[in-house]
Amino acid sequence: IVEDRRPARTPHDPQCCLPCFPQTLGLVGGLGQVVGAEKALMLTGSLIAAILSGTITAALGGIIRDVIAGWATVISRKELYVSAAATGAGVFALLMAIGIGPTVSALKGFVTAFLLRGGGLAIGWHLPPYRSRPGRSV
Repeated sequence: IVEDRRPARTPHDPQCCLPCFPQTLGLVGGLGQVVGAEKALMLTGSLIAAILSGTITAALGGIIRDVIAGWATVISRKELYVSAAATGAGVFALLMAIGIGPTVSALKGFVTAFLLRGGGLAIGWHLPPYRSRPGRSV
């Protein structure tokens, strides 16, 4: 087995191509979380299932994209990605639960995730990293 010692590329590298830019901002993740949340709502009617499904759909889509592109995965970077997807899925599911139409709910959920993700990239918003407590190995 040959080990690749090159550092993993990120979407912020100059080598990243312009067609990758929409994915970097989370267009695919934003759409994925709405579609995942909508399917779960249709099948189960559960808000929790919708939020989890939307979040998982967007996160796995981002991981697959990063692996194919040769980037460090979104999970290993300090960026708002999964949190933005969970928030967007939550907005979508809650709006659907209170009776707002699917088009408006999907648009607002997508825009929420898009703005959080874009703000994270443009302004540097991020969540604090996990720090283990004394006495714990993880």
